[in-house]
Amino acid sequence: MYTSVKYKLAFIATAIIFLFVILHIKKYRQYNTGYQIDQQELDYVSGKNLYNQLDPLVITFIEDIPLEDNINQYSLISPLSIQKQAISLSQEIINKTYYYNPNELLFIRPKTKCNIVLVNPDYLSYFKNSSLSTPKFIRQKELLEKDYKKVHIIEVIVREYNIIYIPRRWIFKIETEDPNVDFYYTNSLLTRLIG
Repeated sequence: MYTSVKYKLAFIATAIIFLFVILHIKKYRQYNTGYQIDQQELDYVSGKNLYNQLDPLVITFIEDIPLEDNINQYSLISPLSIQKQAISLSQEIINKTYYYNPNELLFIRPKTKCNIVLVNPDYLSYFKNSSLSTPKFIRQKELLEKDYKKVHIIEVIVREYNIIYIPRRWIFKIETEDPNVDFYYTNSLLTRLIG
């Protein structure tokens, strides 16, 4: 009788985990088809709600401290995050190149005013994987000249004391004169496995 209860509990636990994984995959694959840029002050941004944020978000009135310290001080991470990493990339790597965001959360903070070109996941099929080496947390993409007119983009100006949040599966390009840009990304177990 004890083993029968044990098997039932194991079955229920497995079913709950399976349902959680399916719902998480469904949520990971969701995105908005339009272009809407949200803007909020840092005090009003909640880390637990960022996972559900499907539009790019410009976070204003951040403190004049490193990006990682802003993220930690205001808890801008998801409760599901298992991997967290701050990184700074040089202009030679990022400028005029498209990147795909496979991460759970991705924040970018430029050192000076910059333009960020954003492409909705609806247009992902027009981008090809690049053979060039890239940082491991983002994937470099190429847009063929023949497809330029087929892809709708939006350009956002991000100022020195702002952070931009790039949603999962969006494509972006950073155009800046400054040699360094700070990134902070997180991943959950699922985004690590399928991202």
